[in-house]
Amino acid sequence: MRGVGMIISVMEELNVRRLIQISTASYRDPKDGFDFKSQAFVMLFKLIVHNAYDDIKATAELVSNSRLDWTLVRIPNLKDGPVKGQVDVGWYGKTKLSMRLSRGNLAKFLVDQLAAKQYVRAAPGIADHV
Repeated sequence: MRGVGMIISVMEELNVRRLIQISTASYRDPKDGFDFKSQAFVMLFKLIVHNAYDDIKATAELVSNSRLDWTLVRIPNLKDGPVKGQVDVGWYGKTKLSMRLSRGNLAKFLVDQLAAKQYVRAAPGIADHV
């Protein structure tokens, strides 16, 4: 969290506006609905690695409270795999999101967000289309 805080400070000082940060379902977006599957996974994660859970949540809150043009990309379990181009993007409990995402699809989505405006100041979930 401290490292991201320093990055945000330097970005603001240099007037660099765009920040794209990877996060998880541990951070709840106000647009989310109830999703049993993701919340069960979050609760298990919180019980097993509480410090990591706290750090992920605090980092996401730091980013979302910044004045930057941020996007928090909330990801499920990553798997090795190429770009297939078919991903589902949306809000937990409102969009059907699988529990897997290929690294290729993640990389493409992150690069696409550099110019995209749709998810500025938002935290969409992303997953491979099933």
